Amino acid sequence: MGSPIRLLSIGHSYVVALNRSILRELAKDKSFEVTIAAPKSFRGSLRTIAMEAEPEGSLLQMQGLDAYFTQKMHIFSYDHFQLRKLFLQDFDLVHAWEEPYIFAGYQVARAAKRSETPYVFRTAQSLIKKYPYPFSYFEKNCFQWAKKWIAGGHLVRQAMIDKGWDGSKGEILTLAVDSSRFQPFDDLAKKQVQDQLGLGGPLMAYLGRLSEEKGLDLLMKVLTELKDQSWSFLFMGSGPYETKLNQWVHKEGLQGRVKIQLFSHDQIPSVLPGCDLLLCPSQSRPFWKEQFGRMVVEGFAAGVPVIASDSGEIPRVVGDAGVILPEAEPNAWKSEILKFLQQPRSFESYREKGLQRVSQYTAKTIAEQYKNFYRSVLE
Repeated sequence: MGSPIRLLSIGHSYVVALNRSILRELAKDKSFEVTIAAPKSFRGSLRTIAMEAEPEGSLLQMQGLDAYFTQKMHIFSYDHFQLRKLFLQDFDLVHAWEEPYIFAGYQVARAAKRSETPYVFRTAQSLIKKYPYPFSYFEKNCFQWAKKWIAGGHLVRQAMIDKGWDGSKGEILTLAVDSSRFQPFDDLAKKQVQDQLGLGGPLMAYLGRLSEEKGLDLLMKVLTELKDQSWSFLFMGSGPYETKLNQWVHKEGLQGRVKIQLFSHDQIPSVLPGCDLLLCPSQSRPFWKEQFGRMVVEGFAAGVPVIASDSGEIPRVVGDAGVILPEAEPNAWKSEILKFLQQPRSFESYREKGLQRVSQYTAKTIAEQYKNFYRSVLE
């Protein structure tokens, strides 16, 4: 057996331990030696996150970097001197988990080029966008310098090809769910979660950023029309629509039935399995459509039936394991939610199908795909 492949993967999302699940699985393979680099602290749209420690037994080697302007995604940067020092470690391959059009992504690409280290990056751009200088310059160079590139979904790969980039260098590798953390609860554990939340069943839920394009106006309209039914609702997240949601709760007298709470990603596996139905009503916009829908596969792994919109990549991810509805037809959503409330057992098959389908998206499954991809880059 030869020397292990020394891989460096850099990305701001790695500040959250759950986001390292793919490479944590990959590092169990002795033919790889994996170093993860991430900001020591990152101020995201919801909160400031200090780099979380790896769980006991992990084989990942962690490297924290100072990062600046992290609240401004397009211009945030890694410390130049720390990045240069990191690249002195003579890696065999560098993977930037940063978009190619942002400065941080360009920084990693430039450092890889200067050190003559093979380099790949990941993109989740599902729409064709033309960026102004210097972001267009960053993107152009990242694509030119990369040995290969990773698309987060089928729509992403096609958008990049339509934009003019070499499709033969692009491979589809999706996000993953850590199935060791996200698992179904039995009835007793589910009731304990609902009791702790102070919400009775059936408990419906939304998971993600609280923003307009995520379909929250549709949810408020439909839930208002279903007020006479027995249900409670948990919004898991934070964002610009939080105030509007709170105003709606008070206007409609839904205190005690609706809860809005931000959980850390590490807490979600302890809460999501306590829900009875997950709603994902994402709405396509000129500037955005759903790039993957990680909440969908987390719902599958947690044993929660899913109703989702047909925005972006969602239908491909869901397959026949959930209900897909037109994103802009409230009546269809009302009808399907009412069906769930009145005939909950009719959704049991989706629970089972989701648990089966999520095997395609576990960290272990996706890690195997990454191994093959990384090896192909070095051939």
